[in-house]
Amino acid sequence: MVKVEDKAPDFCLMNQDNKEVCLKDFSGKWVVIYIYVKDNTKGCTVESLNFSNVSKDFQKLGIIVICVIPVSPKSHSGFVQKQKLNLTLLNDPENKMLKAYGARE
Repeated sequence: MVKVEDKAPDFCLMNQDNKEVCLKDFSGKWVVIYIYVKDNTKGCTVESLNFSNVSKDFQKLGIIVICVIPVSPKSHSGFVQKQKLNLTLLNDPENKMLKAYGARE
């Protein structure tokens, strides 16, 4: 489990466009990682829409916002299009990154 002031464990995951994104790609930048359970659920949709709505404010501050969820890129792609999200959604179907961060057992 990651604790305050720990170095974030590196990871490489596929995004909603089936392209690999690695944490090291954002070296030297602030990164907000949020995690949710499932695409197209009420709570997760609200959370994603909220992050999407403020993503430009984060970008102005040089902060990258990414989401990680344990599903397939195909699911994410449809969710991003349906909700018109301007976020990077990463897929961790094997829960490797989520376990490293203490978000899954």
